[in-house]
Amino acid sequence: CIGEMTTAFVNAVEGVVLALPGIPLLGRDFVMSEEVMIPDLEFLVDHGVQMDDIRKALPAFSAKSKIHVPLELSSQGCENLAGMLIKGATNGAVSSNGWPARSPKTVIIADSASLEANAAAHILQMCLVPHTCHDAEMIPQVLAASHGIPESVEKVLMICTAGCIAQMDYLGNILQASERHVRVLPAIADADFRVPARETFEGIGAAELPRRSNGEPRSMEEVAQVLAAIFKEIAVSFSPKTATTTVLEATAARAAQRLASLRTHGSHLTDPALLGARSLSMACPCLVQDVKDKDVNDKDSLEEDVACTTPVKSSWRDWPNEHFALDVVGAIANYGDEY
Repeated sequence: CIGEMTTAFVNAVEGVVLALPGIPLLGRDFVMSEEVMIPDLEFLVDHGVQMDDIRKALPAFSAKSKIHVPLELSSQGCENLAGMLIKGATNGAVSSNGWPARSPKTVIIADSASLEANAAAHILQMCLVPHTCHDAEMIPQVLAASHGIPESVEKVLMICTAGCIAQMDYLGNILQASERHVRVLPAIADADFRVPARETFEGIGAAELPRRSNGEPRSMEEVAQVLAAIFKEIAVSFSPKTATTTVLEATAARAAQRLASLRTHGSHLTDPALLGARSLSMACPCLVQDVKDKDVNDKDSLEEDVACTTPVKSSWRDWPNEHFALDVVGAIANYGDEY
């Protein structure tokens, strides 16, 4: 990067500085103090990049006016930034970083606290565009974690990096997707990522977990069941930090195929009520058939049938919603054929 900046400076190529919060620009002091620690600077000198030019170039870039960019950049934020650059802006700030301008059917979510995760999300989006551009609504949009899942979304690509599940905004979006029966495809972007286990949530109280859309609290058991269901889906590997462009493009092509093959409201639905329906169907197939044969509007009768079933009473006794049995009824009535 230092070589590119110096070459641009020497050849009087105009540059625009995009400034991320909390990241200082490199000035002359950096070069003077880090020469010994960065032996690659000698490599630049061997290829015609002179140290005097480096010492002039970095302060020149540091002194330029800046466009301030948020640490977490959504697709909408990228569009606004591109618009500023096209108009020739050299200073200011990205004006909006919120909901996508369009109503996407697929979104990509990443850990908002990780630059690597956000970069991976945007690179994956770019690599997926050639495979989804036939339908504008299918082009994935990178979502700011703090803004939640839009109603139009049918599929979610979750960028998996170390520690991401412990970020409550990120986890909240996953649970929100589950609650809406949205399909989720994990994309591993970090070799240090580990499939979450109970230990992941040590030190996190139930009160700190993201709540359901109706305001009811979630239990650790529910979160664990949702995550277990998601990771039954074979994840795709997408690691821009270590892979070549050719590998990334090939991986994105496979991810596009996987996304296309995911059925909306498909067989690995992650809502706990649907998981309960699946367990119930295996334990009590006769009851499932009975539920499907009855009038689904006869809620009292159906709820009584399910609530009195031993597997439901034993497996879901800690369920925070007293109407869980009725939720299971709805799951069986709508999705029973898949089980």
